[in-house]
Order: sequence, then structure tokens, then C-alpha cells
Amino acid sequence: MLEWVICIVVVIAIVFFICDRFKGPGMGL
Repeated sequence: MLEWVICIVVVIAIVFFICDRFKGPGMGL
């Protein structure tokens, strides 16, 4: 179960990182 939680957190973090990169500097989190 813990492996699933870690995988989901990592995937979400990567998606947020990619979205932040596409938006440009200063427009992310």
C-alpha cells in the first residue's frame, strides 16, 4: 500500500514540475 502512495506522490510532483516549467518562471506554485 505504501508503494502506491509513494508512486502517486512522485507522479503528481512530476506533473506539477512539468506544468510549472511550461507556464514559465514565477507562475508556478
